[in-house]
Amino acid sequence: MTEPEKTSKNASDAQKDSLTDALMLAAAIAVVNGFARFAYALLLPPMRSDLVWDYALSGWLNTANSIGYGTGALLGLLWALRFRPAQLFTWGLIGTMLTLLACAFTQSLWWMMAWRFLSGVGSAWVFACGGAMIAARYAHNPQKAGAAIALVYAGGGFGMAASGPLLYP
Repeated sequence: MTEPEKTSKNASDAQKDSLTDALMLAAAIAVVNGFARFAYALLLPPMRSDLVWDYALSGWLNTANSIGYGTGALLGLLWALRFRPAQLFTWGLIGTMLTLLACAFTQSLWWMMAWRFLSGVGSAWVFACGGAMIAARYAHNPQKAGAAIALVYAGGGFGMAASGPLLYP
């Protein structure tokens, strides 16, 4: 093996052992778990006063999101046979971000419930498919696999912790 081939092989091996992919997936989990699910609780008091909702109406938004999450988990189980996890993950992340934005532009409870439901579907796909992708990515290195999975799911906690200071600096 020539020197350039050795260098290329070493760089490739180093990239395979890097936790960069885990950190990237952790950022996605931070978005869907921290911002799409948890930040709602921080925004609820101003939403209630601005939109003149009582606690029951406000609670329906979280219920819609939770039903969407359960639906997304079931659909993800079925669609995992038809689509690659990376596809569902990408669709879920894009869908979650778009539905979060859509919530900012409506005052209708029904539309907001629909957006929160779809956000839940996307969140489930990101969470479940992210775990599957990271397990497959680090299957060759069981010692790194544990750290990678821990990093990915720690992204949810980071997103929760970051949502407070970002919403109310």
